[in-house]
Amino acid sequence: FTWFTSPLRFIALYQIEIFVVVQMFLMVLATSLLWKAWCISQKYNNCDKDYFVCYILLLCTFPAFMLFVTIPLRDFLALLGVSFFVLGYIYVREGVKKGVLFVLLGTLICCVVRPAMAILPVVSLVLFFRRTMAKILFLLIGFAFAPFVFIVSTGYTFSPQFFSYVRNSRNERYAESEMVYGIVDWESYWDIFMDLPELLLQFLIAPIPVVREINYLAMKAHFLDAV
Repeated sequence: FTWFTSPLRFIALYQIEIFVVVQMFLMVLATSLLWKAWCISQKYNNCDKDYFVCYILLLCTFPAFMLFVTIPLRDFLALLGVSFFVLGYIYVREGVKKGVLFVLLGTLICCVVRPAMAILPVVSLVLFFRRTMAKILFLLIGFAFAPFVFIVSTGYTFSPQFFSYVRNSRNERYAESEMVYGIVDWESYWDIFMDLPELLLQFLIAPIPVVREINYLAMKAHFLDAV
């Protein structure tokens, strides 16, 4: 990731203030690409420029956008990668050849920025299959080989106990900030499956507590974003 972002740091003259401005530009660019993808998918509907202005204004007043747009995190690059991927997917669906390049670029950015998004290569390859059964079969094969790829590429074990250890170690490290999920006890894949609904719910409506205790009313911007 450090090597991948070195051109951006060079453009910013290694100054954090300039880097934040570059980051803001890339986040607006990413959201603009998503708007373009939406317009292409709605080619038979009206996508007037005035709607785009309203879209940007609403976006810039969105609590989460205001919270993260000025913080030098990797999320802005993840958003950029997803926007390239989505636009490329729309292009591929419409028969535009350059769509493949956008899909590959988005996949590369996402995988470098957040290795957990390595599922995107499987999804991107599925886009090239026309038959539904072929897509389902390829997805099943991809998920079947996912543990093997994880073990070979990271050297870690692919087990419920390992994932439980990773989550709990982060809870111990950031416990004082209260910005953590609850402790989990996963001894089997069934335990993970049973916890998925509430973990997904926590992800969707954070910081409102579901599997953790936190005074979410003290986090005004985060609470407004959840609402």
